[in-house]
Amino acid sequence: MSDWPLLSLVTFLPLVGAGFILAIRGEEEVVARNARFVALWTSLITFVLSLFLWFGFERGSADFQFVERAEWIPEYRIAYHMGV
Repeated sequence: MSDWPLLSLVTFLPLVGAGFILAIRGEEEVVARNARFVALWTSLITFVLSLFLWFGFERGSADFQFVERAEWIPEYRIAYHMGV
């Protein structure tokens, strides 16, 4: 599971869930029920992913962990870099 971008998933999955909630259309009662369903599952998945971070964290290490780096626009030295 270490090859997965866990930090990015935990950070941006709630934003994806919010996008799905915004896209829900229909009657008010159906929209409310579906929004709760999407919010619940988005929260549960985010929580489970955060458990992988919690249990995979090495407390004795002073180095950054779960580091993710992606070059976006190398000509301007713009990159996405995240770590704990």
